[in-house]
Amino acid sequence: GNPQLLSQDEVILQHESDLSIYFGDSKKYRKGKCVLTTHRILWTDNKKERHSLHLKHIKSCSTKSGFVGMSSPKIIVNLNNREVVERHTVNNQNKQNYGNLQQPKIIHVPPPKPGYMMLSFHTSGRDSFLKKMEKAIQTKAWYKKQEEEKRDFTTKAAGIRGLIAENKKRQAQQKKVVNEAFEDLESLMVHAKQMVSLANRLAASTEAKEQASEFDSMLQGMGIMSPVTKSAAG
Repeated sequence: GNPQLLSQDEVILQHESDLSIYFGDSKKYRKGKCVLTTHRILWTDNKKERHSLHLKHIKSCSTKSGFVGMSSPKIIVNLNNREVVERHTVNNQNKQNYGNLQQPKIIHVPPPKPGYMMLSFHTSGRDSFLKKMEKAIQTKAWYKKQEEEKRDFTTKAAGIRGLIAENKKRQAQQKKVVNEAFEDLESLMVHAKQMVSLANRLAASTEAKEQASEFDSMLQGMGIMSPVTKSAAG
């Protein structure tokens, strides 16, 4: 049957029922079934061996003629460096340190020596296979999925950074409010002391003593104990 595809965007382009694989000039896998898709080359011997090569790892392709009765026509596949994502392990100590989130690091891994492989066709499908493979490499249908995943990752990271920034902003606002409240309280206490001092001076005046009842009511309205009343009470 058909192989399992990576996504709905991956489409089967060609089947080959009799294809061998060489690593360099050495035959590695003999006469298996091969499927070319818009994303990969898939090969199996219908037993235990199953292999795949993503088209993004192919640098270039060329043909090699066969000799009747001696060798089959081939496609030489030159491989480029593979991009491997190195992900950082988050330990218990820095799980809470979301502010230091980093983009995954991309490492370039060279292909196995000698850096190329050959597809050997025991049927007449080589030229059609090559044409479709080159077109698929040029089209890069897999990039659509990768860009979506990248945008999704960026959005999530931005969301976390946004929450962190909002939390810091809220904490700064709360700190400002508390500081201003203490400043206002301190200012109120200073003014209260000044009012009490003023009241004491007024209480000592002849006019305040003559109009003690009215003066007492005014001070109580401001929340200050009347010095006149206090002194009169002994």
